[in-house]
Amino acid sequence: MKSKTDEQLLLEYGRTGNRAAFEQLVDRRYADAYRVALHVLRDPERAEECAQEAMARLMVASKRYRSQGSFKGYLYRIVVNIVRNRETAKRRREHHENVARRERVTWQDDPAYADLESEAVAERVHELPSEL
Repeated sequence: MKSKTDEQLLLEYGRTGNRAAFEQLVDRRYADAYRVALHVLRDPERAEECAQEAMARLMVASKRYRSQGSFKGYLYRIVVNIVRNRETAKRRREHHENVARRERVTWQDDPAYADLESEAVAERVHELPSEL
């Protein structure tokens, strides 16, 4: 018996929900997804997360999948997009954290609160207008 192609397995899962077909596809292609992510990220843990997300996206996309080119190319695009999106989000998060860290003024740094105990500070914070 001839084994099914990757495309056939994905289409079968999308059409019928046959989990065995999807599991067979994951068994075949998970290592490829991981290798691509690892090549780009150079971090095994993050590559693992990206490969897992790629498999989840394949599962969701199975109903609308249209064969256009090689399945491996399709999977690689998914993995690379996941990596790119995660890296962009990571850079944005780090940028915002750095900005917040530079701009953060704690009550301990504010001379108006220098002589107050923490309980008194808490009381004054509750007195602030709600629109702040």
